[in-house]
Amino acid sequence: MMEVILFLARGRYWPEKYGRLMQECQQYWILQVIPYYQIIGRSPKLSCILPTTTQLIPQQLSWWNSFRRPRLRYHDLVAVNIPLTIEAKSHHKIVNTSCEVENTTLALNDSDTHIFDFKCRTANEIRASSCLQKLLCIDIEKADIWVKANRSFSLINPADISLNYKACLDADISEATIRENAWLLSYPHNIFKTKMKLIKNMFFTNFQNGIPLFRLGIFRLLALSKQLIYDVRWYGGSNRIQYLAEQLQCSMFEVCQLIVKYQFMQNHPFDKLRDTLKILLHYRIEREAIMNDCWAFRQNPETIIDRLERIREAGIFPVKPWMVRCIEPVIARRINKESHRRAILGENGTIIYYLSERFQCDENKVAVILSKLPQIKHVSGPKTKKVVDFLIENEYTIEHVIRVPRILFHGVEKAQKRLNELLEYGHKPKSLIVFCKTEKEYNEYLERIKKKWLKNEKK
Repeated sequence: MMEVILFLARGRYWPEKYGRLMQECQQYWILQVIPYYQIIGRSPKLSCILPTTTQLIPQQLSWWNSFRRPRLRYHDLVAVNIPLTIEAKSHHKIVNTSCEVENTTLALNDSDTHIFDFKCRTANEIRASSCLQKLLCIDIEKADIWVKANRSFSLINPADISLNYKACLDADISEATIRENAWLLSYPHNIFKTKMKLIKNMFFTNFQNGIPLFRLGIFRLLALSKQLIYDVRWYGGSNRIQYLAEQLQCSMFEVCQLIVKYQFMQNHPFDKLRDTLKILLHYRIEREAIMNDCWAFRQNPETIIDRLERIREAGIFPVKPWMVRCIEPVIARRINKESHRRAILGENGTIIYYLSERFQCDENKVAVILSKLPQIKHVSGPKTKKVVDFLIENEYTIEHVIRVPRILFHGVEKAQKRLNELLEYGHKPKSLIVFCKTEKEYNEYLERIKKKWLKNEKK
């Protein structure tokens, strides 16, 4: 047993040099065998894989940063049994390849398979890795990963890495921050100094807040620097970075990360930026939700107001930024769904209130169901009504639902069919668990009821 990391990238196109075959794919599976190797594959299902957790991988650790696309998004940590058979990609064809691991060395039986090795091999990579180990006091594995994840490390003189490190310390960037953002050192020193000079002119009280902006090119940094000066001159003393940090109640470092991620915000009209943010906050959209989805800032403020008014009238809460930027059929469907829900569940719009009204009991009693199974609040109104109608019609009470709240997820048609079958043998279930059983479990239960009924008939 060993650990691998399973990567999934959707709807992306590979650079031309990887061949036209992969451009037709919509799903790409990439395996990184800890600690050194990656394999590109095309199989949507891999044998012997048991997913355990899903986490976000830092973008600077993706080996294809220099290609721009496809970019790493999520990975699943999985355990696999070795040997593992996967479908691996070569430059010219797809080949079935088996992996065998001996002393943490990955061996493939086809020499044409494309492997990405995280262990430094070339002289330039080894020199850059050695330099990072000495400067940052990190082990060889971490240094090799930084070098492989940022190809420019192997293209620059190791002396540039040392000069960049010294310049960072002179700019009061802590050693811990440099260690977390080692990609900072991967630029030629003259480019690094130019970027640092431009970032220093951007009104940062603490220079460390501007670290994410090093990812931008010099021309973009120059344009952003001019834009910030223009913001201060024409919009009352604060630029867009300071304003967003203040209104979103976050650090300027996080705002800089947003500006790098959503590059349209660098030159987006500041008055539109401010108006859109005021509108979003006025309609009680959470600040964290805004930071996770800034595409709403591209919409016209009048369009945003019109959309949010419709959402508020429909009683949809909480409001998310995607509701502002999605196409009309999507939001119309969401509003229609909410209106149906309210028509059934009442103005209160909660399933607790609806169940207490239908079963004529106290709301605190119904709240026990929600504590047992919180997902119930997401069940649609029409489905809830059908299930409750079925239960009341067949003389089941709220106590039955409290014992088996899962019944609210199940279809009425299947439950009615099972009840009719059981009633044919003179049996009415005392518990709702019968309607939630799998087909196999239910058939076994039905056989027992049949035998019991036949036995009583003989008597």
